[in-house]
Amino acid sequence: MLAGFRGPAGKDDGYQAAYGGEAGRLDLQVSAPQAGTSRWRLAGQVALAGGRKAGEAALVSAGEDAAAVTSTDAFGRFDLTAEPGVYDLLIELDGNETFVAPGVELGPDRG
Repeated sequence: MLAGFRGPAGKDDGYQAAYGGEAGRLDLQVSAPQAGTSRWRLAGQVALAGGRKAGEAALVSAGEDAAAVTSTDAFGRFDLTAEPGVYDLLIELDGNETFVAPGVELGPDRG
């Protein structure tokens, strides 16, 4: 099970969140869109217990295809952009498992 902390609700310019548990730690930074786009940015880093490696990271909305997919780098960092919405962040682990951060909110007026 993951535990999490989020920054203050109601901010239109983004927030930070941290999740931790037996599987490891996940740090996220959600940022508002750059001028001329509606896509929010989700930057993160995952540090897994036991030196495990992370593979792909994906934002998935219930019943839909992935809104964004990328690979993590050698340090577990990743960067995704997606339209406003509530997503589950799925991070593929070695050993055919998935690290899940549920309910990641991209967009204004969250909370």
